[in-house]
Amino acid sequence: MTLHPSVSIITSPYPIYSIWSVNQLHAPTVPVTPWAAEAALIARPLNTVEVTRLRPGEGEFLYALSDGEMMSDAAEIARSAYPDFDVSRAIALLINARVVVGFGRSNRLLARN
Repeated sequence: MTLHPSVSIITSPYPIYSIWSVNQLHAPTVPVTPWAAEAALIARPLNTVEVTRLRPGEGEFLYALSDGEMMSDAAEIARSAYPDFDVSRAIALLINARVVVGFGRSNRLLARN
């Protein structure tokens, strides 16, 4: 799976997506709870930057895909870190975010043939 070139994955031991989201409301400060690690997908597949909160394991899955791993290997990497990782939800997230630009063999595998 090839991701759009604008894709960035940010992981943090802090609730980065929740903090960002609260600040987008331009409302009075609201406490962020729970105060826990979060990850976010940031991309600009069309004309606007979109930020999406990632569930546990989705960041690892996306990092593996961006490193050229096959989808099944990326799913195993995510599952090893988070046994409850849901690969179908992660793929649906990528399709809905419009950040998948291709399917097929990775460059790494093409170089071996």
